[in-house]
Amino acid sequence: MNKILIDSHILLWIFENPEKLKPSDIQILKSSETNVFISIASLWELYIRASQGKLELPNNFFEEIEQNLISILSIRKKHLTTLLDLPHFHKDPFDRLIISQAIADNIPIITHNQIFSEYPVHLL
Repeated sequence: MNKILIDSHILLWIFENPEKLKPSDIQILKSSETNVFISIASLWELYIRASQGKLELPNNFFEEIEQNLISILSIRKKHLTTLLDLPHFHKDPFDRLIISQAIADNIPIITHNQIFSEYPVHLL
């Protein structure tokens, strides 16, 4: 079973704008061989934006995540220690933590954020 980590905007596109996803992204996401993860940091970021009125999330957001068989990746000690050594190509703390999780757990990321390519992480 393959694991992938999806960036925040990919999660939103799955629910609201699937036409923005690349065909290769859709194939990976729909494969029965793929375990899809979203970082708790991504959810934290989305809920902060929603609380600021910058984003609207459905009331059943967590149920939608579960129905789409997306698992939540918690933050562990090794993710934080990896973060300490991460170069500062990017200032966004949520993205930096997601990148650290992917590196520490050796999980590829699906993102359309080009700055991620500056880091030693596998991008899909």
